[in-house]
Amino acid sequence: MENENELLKRIKDKDEFTEDELSDLVSIYSIDRKEIERGRWDISIQSIIELNGELFAIDWLEGATENQPCFFWNQPYKVEIIKRIIEITEYQNVEEE
Repeated sequence: MENENELLKRIKDKDEFTEDELSDLVSIYSIDRKEIERGRWDISIQSIIELNGELFAIDWLEGATENQPCFFWNQPYKVEIIKRIIEITEYQNVEEE
């Protein structure tokens, strides 16, 4: 696999990565992954990779069973971190026991 500078140049030049190269990018440089949707045969995954401090997402399908292969078809695209605070309303029992 190429070094991070060469990979960044390829992404910015919109060079197409092969399915094997995309799989390697996820395996080597992934810092986070999010399950987007779960189906009977596969799971839609978004993996976040970091190259020289820049973040990119790669969307792919993971086989849901040992007989289902993984599919990498989408090229990496640049993303940024957005942090959100989520407020949750809960109700606590106040009756005395």
